[in-house]
Amino acid sequence: MVDIPYPTNLKNAMALSPGIVRDAAGGIRINGRQENQVLYTLQGFNITNPLTGRFDTRLSVEAVQSLSAGVYSAEYKKGSSGTLAIQTHQGDNRFRYSAINFVPGIEMRKDLYIGGWTPRATISGPIRKRRAWFSDSIDVQYDQYVVEELPKGQDRVHSWRIGNLLSTQVNLTPSDILSAGFLINLWNAPQGGLSALDPT
Repeated sequence: MVDIPYPTNLKNAMALSPGIVRDAAGGIRINGRQENQVLYTLQGFNITNPLTGRFDTRLSVEAVQSLSAGVYSAEYKKGSSGTLAIQTHQGDNRFRYSAINFVPGIEMRKDLYIGGWTPRATISGPIRKRRAWFSDSIDVQYDQYVVEELPKGQDRVHSWRIGNLLSTQVNLTPSDILSAGFLINLWNAPQGGLSALDPT
């Protein structure tokens, strides 16, 4: 998935995995089942949206080490149609970095403006070689639309989303491993729903 150049996040890239397809509403179907019938885990932790049962967590594709969809297991207790387990990178003894989609899309409608921009960046490496490692991945999405029927200055709809995952692993002893992760998702869409029929 990492080598395919497309402006997207993990949910959009899941359709490249066997048994996962996108439906007409933009959701995902795993092994033919609806999105809200599957349990989603990140490093073993449940990240399923508790209200909708859907996968709404924003993750960068570069943060993911493995993605596996399986049938129902009593180990997880939930997910009547199976589980989707996501494992992330913890870093290794080499510094690695990548940056993708850092050139925004420019559009011309009434004015010149940035229409869409989806930069992603990842950095990982050792904190202390052969002992402690880190990995940090950030995924940003900025969108702007123009409602041509509205007057200039009141005709823009814009939103931005950020997902950032920081993971660390420390080998305390040859048999004791400590790992920690911090995931943050932010979404701001102050003019969502703006249209010619709803100009406020």
